[in-house]
Amino acid sequence: MNRLQTTLLLFTLTALAVAMAPPPRAAAQAPDVRDVRPMVMLLVDSSGSMERMGSCECSTPTCEECYPRCIGTSGDDRNRWGTVVEAMTGSFSTYDCEVEDRSDFAYRRESDYRYYIPHFLHPNEARITGGAHRPDITQLENGVLDAYLERIKFGLMTFDGVGTLRDEPFLVPERIFDTPGFLSDSIDYLGGYSYGEPQPFSFPGCGEPYMIDNGAQRDYAAGGTLVSVGSDAVDDYVNINQRIQETLLRIRPFGPTPTAGLLEDFEFYLGNHPDVAPITTVGGAGDAFAECRQRYAILLTDGYPNSDMRGEPYRCDTPGSDCPYDRPTETAARLCDFNPATGACDGDIDGLYVVGFDIADAQAISELNMLAESGGTCATSGGDCAFLVDSDPSTDDVATLRAAIADILDRAAPGTTTRTTPAFSGATPGSTQQGQAQFNTGFQIPGAERDGPWYGVLERRRFECDGALEPVEQPIDDQDRFGELLNDQTSRTILTVLPSNPRNVGGHLVGEDSGLSSVGGVSGGRPGRGGGPGGVTCDASGRPTGRRPTTRPGRGGGGPLETGLRLTDLSNATRRHFDVTSNSIADEIIDWVYGETREQDLGDIYHSSPVVVGPPTEDMPDESFNAFRRRPEVANRPKVVYVGTNDGLMHAFVAEDIDIVAGPHAGESYTAGHELWAFAPPALLPKMNSARDSHQFMVDGTPVVKDVFFRRLPGQGPDGSIYHTVLLFGLRGGGSAYLALDVTDPLEPEFLWQMAHEEMGNTYGVPGLGQVLVRDSSGQLQEIALAMLPGGTGTDLSSETCGGVPEPLPDGTMSKPIGCPSRGKGRPPVNEGTLTARENQRCWGDTGRALFFVDPATGEVVSHLDDRVFNAPLTGGVSFFTGDVGTVATRAFLTDADGVIWRIDISNPDMREWDADPFHDIFWDGDATDGQPAFYPPILTTNQQGEVVVIQATGNTDVLDGLAYNKVVSVTENLTFEADGDVDDLEGVLNWEIRLEDGEQVTGPLELFNGKVYFASFRTTNDPTNACAYGESRIWGVEYLLAEDGPGSLPVGGLEFPEDSGTFVRSLPPLTNQIVQGVAVTQRPTCSQLAEVSETDPYLGSRQFYRVQDSRIGSYQLVAQISGGGEARAGGSVAEFTRELPPPLAYTRVQSWAGSID
Repeated sequence: MNRLQTTLLLFTLTALAVAMAPPPRAAAQAPDVRDVRPMVMLLVDSSGSMERMGSCECSTPTCEECYPRCIGTSGDDRNRWGTVVEAMTGSFSTYDCEVEDRSDFAYRRESDYRYYIPHFLHPNEARITGGAHRPDITQLENGVLDAYLERIKFGLMTFDGVGTLRDEPFLVPERIFDTPGFLSDSIDYLGGYSYGEPQPFSFPGCGEPYMIDNGAQRDYAAGGTLVSVGSDAVDDYVNINQRIQETLLRIRPFGPTPTAGLLEDFEFYLGNHPDVAPITTVGGAGDAFAECRQRYAILLTDGYPNSDMRGEPYRCDTPGSDCPYDRPTETAARLCDFNPATGACDGDIDGLYVVGFDIADAQAISELNMLAESGGTCATSGGDCAFLVDSDPSTDDVATLRAAIADILDRAAPGTTTRTTPAFSGATPGSTQQGQAQFNTGFQIPGAERDGPWYGVLERRRFECDGALEPVEQPIDDQDRFGELLNDQTSRTILTVLPSNPRNVGGHLVGEDSGLSSVGGVSGGRPGRGGGPGGVTCDASGRPTGRRPTTRPGRGGGGPLETGLRLTDLSNATRRHFDVTSNSIADEIIDWVYGETREQDLGDIYHSSPVVVGPPTEDMPDESFNAFRRRPEVANRPKVVYVGTNDGLMHAFVAEDIDIVAGPHAGESYTAGHELWAFAPPALLPKMNSARDSHQFMVDGTPVVKDVFFRRLPGQGPDGSIYHTVLLFGLRGGGSAYLALDVTDPLEPEFLWQMAHEEMGNTYGVPGLGQVLVRDSSGQLQEIALAMLPGGTGTDLSSETCGGVPEPLPDGTMSKPIGCPSRGKGRPPVNEGTLTARENQRCWGDTGRALFFVDPATGEVVSHLDDRVFNAPLTGGVSFFTGDVGTVATRAFLTDADGVIWRIDISNPDMREWDADPFHDIFWDGDATDGQPAFYPPILTTNQQGEVVVIQATGNTDVLDGLAYNKVVSVTENLTFEADGDVDDLEGVLNWEIRLEDGEQVTGPLELFNGKVYFASFRTTNDPTNACAYGESRIWGVEYLLAEDGPGSLPVGGLEFPEDSGTFVRSLPPLTNQIVQGVAVTQRPTCSQLAEVSETDPYLGSRQFYRVQDSRIGSYQLVAQISGGGEARAGGSVAEFTRELPPPLAYTRVQSWAGSID
């Protein structure tokens, strides 16, 4: 046995880290300059030995003793292929197998017909004889392919083990092989769907040349298993990833191990497939990043390479004979073309990694080590280069394999990244506060110099007034690095809620303080119809695959699964809550979450922008709110930074030093950076074990925090107890749930609810919080709080609808593979400033096409709109109008995944009448599949006539190297009314629109300040044939309403450039090779000089107070965080951009529109 065992994992990973260092052609580029995802081709061994169990050595010719036991109970044996499937596509909730005899007549048109080793079906796998094995077993989305969906451009190749034809002799002369019928069969099931070029060979004693064509199977669409990496201009990376998973789940391993042919077919792929070829003509096929995209291959195998005609009995390597394929080491060396001077590959790939399963044969181990060395991934010449995973009953083979592959993939793109916008605390416009803090966030992917999981960066930059009354930026030092402070914190409070039935962790849960319905039991809503097109994922032949829709047990579609739950310490969770097999594993998970077994306690902050919340400082025209802000626990609460991390936690950090002098926590003191608590959503508990082995998206959504009153009745007097501070967040790519906490007292948080539903996808959309006027079941009017939750992501079936076959829809029309008729409310309106709107959009499944109206106080779903309304999944954030504290909203706006803005009408007190209509088609002049999503809420404001203006931008920020075009629009809502005041007609007027360049998109939320809209964009390239000309970001500023040439034209520029020139432009000169992920506007602190004075009042007597003697108003600045370039300020690790803005003409603060009930 080779000395590289699983127990020496750290040694191996260190070697991989050194080998995975980026080659010289990419070394000068920061890792996320354009987010050009490295290409990784998975070369997966699908030979017959993968049907056997790991760590089992054959003792008989048939090796039946190594077959897995399928006894029909939970915990059946997992074979090697099952290990690969779970590591790559996700763990099954339990493993159960079934034996299928390949001599069955149903196999007659399959490549593996009559193969001597039976096939062992894994859960959810389709039987050839019909039906599926254990379709009730669910699969988590914790595989390598799930975790690296956004960061890696994957492809897949598996073995074609049929040398010629299945029903022909093994040796076929060239003259027979070249006949037309034989050639056509060789690329069909009889020939194993051969890919690449057939090769001639000869051997001693043969009288004529023979032919062979093994190696890799041909394209997925033609019946094989090759899934190409896709073209950025055509294929969506999500569909490619899904296709790879579906393919792995349907493969039946069989045949020999033709590694030599596989590597030559991979070489043929790199030289001939249009997805990886450079683009030679504008608009042509190819990879726009071909010249700079890193390319890797990972070979996963369990045996010695064979089927290349070397050795007995053919000995094609005898002098005078010819072999069909070069030795695998020779092909690997050619692919890499290792340069000793640079220590990197100069060839077609940047490295070939080799991962071996359960290999005991010394010759095979030596061959794999030499193969990895030839592929440029060996730290020491002649050393143990291949990573070997040996099965061990005491370890989890799936987790070990997953960890090994994840570590390799992390090396492909290490570095520091920020995908968030900064947060601020301290300065209030027009106030005399003396300081300000700015919070920057990001994450780092460990490189060769630092092992371990991804970890977060949370830095505080302070601005303090000096003696000249100028705000001075302070360098970031140890007291400002909150991640490092967390490492030093001696104890932590990590909270969660634990349902009595652990299977309910992913479902609709409600806290203990939630009372009866605030609306007397009224429940509107339109239950999802279920089924419908897209309910089953199908392969190219139209046969359902093993990967079922992502409906998880215990999520439910009705009321809460459990109520009365209260926060408890995470340490009380059991193995059943974590969905693991032993208490010891549960203990290890808890230790990991608490940071006891990892170097960095703060998980990576990927998309979750921080939010700073302190005590309210301003009165409103609402006496209940004014009483609320004077409550001792509110007025004396610390400022808190809320942010989510991908170790599965929502954190609450103290933003600044505080000594609490009054209220329930009087006498308590806290220093900046102290973590008050962290909250682990119960829905994520089953994913935490996987997060220890490989990166997972967990709490990746940005929190929304707002003061709302839960319920106000007619004639009710001022009551500070009705107001609460609610923290609401989704999980983005981490899962399909929203969660709400009551943080009125951040030192004593309360669990409100977790909302999950079978119609929810990943909760990308930013939820909304507002107040509405409703009529309860007794007919009484009242004002309540309302949370509006978008349905999240869905499945684009445009090219996947059962092999591209049109299907009948309920309205009598037929679906189309690309450009399905809108299946909800239908075609958006044709607004002024446009000429048309799209009749067809993408063909979406039902998931995500829903909107949930939830009472924050009770967790009750008071109303619900589904796919009968919405044409596409709701990925955009929600904006209420009006959305200010204490005001009653009548409508809301959000944008779907196809770029259509929706208007949500909540003006009717009868919740059963709430409805939604398409308001504006952003891509009105595009094709059916041109639409792009919006992830951030639109900006809502008004014009001088009081009409609502909606400003929205699109961009799929998960795909920064895409070539789609995006838009930014400003649309005015134009209402006409009937005599009784009801709305008679609704129209939209397109004030202006910006069509960004191809490959350019808005990268963060929009910011409205002083009548101007500010935002950032990023585009991949200026060269349509070579995107490696790098990318660039632009900072934009435009008038929110004014267009240059009337409706639909470009907006008037709002940025003076050059400064003091009197010339206004729409965008500043580009920031080359840098990504700006959104912008924010802040006022730096106003610095004042105070003097103590005495005064004698005839009625009150003598008193002393402070008077402002001198004051300098803080400047307004546009601020952004930068990745891939720029410089971090003193002491910081996150680069920044700042630009001073002109101040507003007056300090005007809109406080509120007080609601009233008559």
